[in-house]
Amino acid sequence: ISRRYQKKAEWKSAAKHLHKVVQIQPTNPTYLNELGNAYVRMGQYDEAIKWIELAQKNKTNIPTTDSDAAVPVRDFNVDIGNAYFLKGDDANAEKYMRNALAVNRIDPLANFRLGELEFKRGNYQKSSEYFKVVASNPMFRDEVQKYYRQIEEKLFGHIK
Repeated sequence: ISRRYQKKAEWKSAAKHLHKVVQIQPTNPTYLNELGNAYVRMGQYDEAIKWIELAQKNKTNIPTTDSDAAVPVRDFNVDIGNAYFLKGDDANAEKYMRNALAVNRIDPLANFRLGELEFKRGNYQKSSEYFKVVASNPMFRDEVQKYYRQIEEKLFGHIK
């Protein structure tokens, strides 16, 4: 039921149903993370961080599949970092995004957010290094191009 609400971007209803699922499976990292991300979508970042950190804590508690195939362990640092970024807590956002890159150095969201943080600090060279990882990714391409234009303008001014 919660997936139906998530697809319709009805985050409050999705969270309500996810709370029920989490009561039944309180250590399932997938459901904990989905609940946290529903709170991110509602702009309730502290609540989101609480649930996503719980998902990270329980990340190895993966239910078996029908085929008993091993399900890879998912790291939730990028989700925690994103919630901190959206909350405006740059220090914690950076910490968790760097943790995410330690697990997957080409994580698109971690690279994009770190690029934004470096841009904000005026570290345009470093910012560009993060952005180049996601420059061709359709999810980030347009935003990266906007940043590149701003970086060019800040470094070179208006060239005629």
